[in-house]
Amino acid sequence: MAQVAKQTTKAKGDSLEAAVHVLESAILKLSPLYNDKTFRIQGKKTISIAGVHHELDIWVSVELGHGYDSVFIFECKNWTKKVTKNDVIVFSEKIKVAQAQKGFFVAKTFTRDALAQAKADPRIQLLRVSEVALAEVPTFLQYFHAVEQTSCHANCNVKLKVDQETGEAYPLDLSTAKLVLDGQIQTMSAYIEDWSKEVVGETTNRFPSLTQPENTYTLPFEDMRVFENGMCFVNDKPVAHMKLTGHIEVRVWRGELESRFEVESRGRVFRAVVKMPTAQIIMSTHELMTGTPGTIMVLSSLLSRE
Repeated sequence: MAQVAKQTTKAKGDSLEAAVHVLESAILKLSPLYNDKTFRIQGKKTISIAGVHHELDIWVSVELGHGYDSVFIFECKNWTKKVTKNDVIVFSEKIKVAQAQKGFFVAKTFTRDALAQAKADPRIQLLRVSEVALAEVPTFLQYFHAVEQTSCHANCNVKLKVDQETGEAYPLDLSTAKLVLDGQIQTMSAYIEDWSKEVVGETTNRFPSLTQPENTYTLPFEDMRVFENGMCFVNDKPVAHMKLTGHIEVRVWRGELESRFEVESRGRVFRAVVKMPTAQIIMSTHELMTGTPGTIMVLSSLLSRE
């Protein structure tokens, strides 16, 4: 099962911002008026007013034309401590300088003074965020993992036909041997390569990696191909059968749960990542709160490499 990722303070903040960005993008795309030119959403936007820089976690603009333009901003605090009234005052100033119609402050908890301060500015809406219980994380994310082949060794043993039942071993130089199969000529090395890929793929697929600990595993394989008279020839000699044996080594990489947020009245976002030396494989999914409170609609899933 995927472990919960250990994150730095910055990574925690970034993960919440990314989750809110996903939710708001999805909500915007549900609008019948949506198009890329009408709605724009941007993370980590910096604006400068009178030489003073203000950092906005998420900035949304709506341009319907003829002067009907609106701006909305989001502040995301993935803190264990409570948001204070001073934090709300600073956010109120950001709303002012951004000329935003509304600002959403997303955090886990707020002090009483923060709640009271937010009521003093009708443009502010507080949104509580919580971490979804591990048992409620989609199963495919809980067991998200990757299997990487690290090495492969294969041998092919060819038996020449003597009669219908027996055969004799035949040494081969695979780099020069000529294979005729069903009247089609090809090199023996190419045939063995294709055969090996097929058997290795089947061997890997049979490996019960879902619950295996992160480690390197050796998987043996064996496959036999039997040929009828006149069907297969190697270097013009009739072949009774070929036997492929070998082993592969695979590395199991377990995934980590990077985020499992629920933002009240907006939705949920889940994200897991497999961290490998040469790449990261990311899977995420989100659910929107739609219509009746408590109703969840699964909108989409994403699998990507970074």
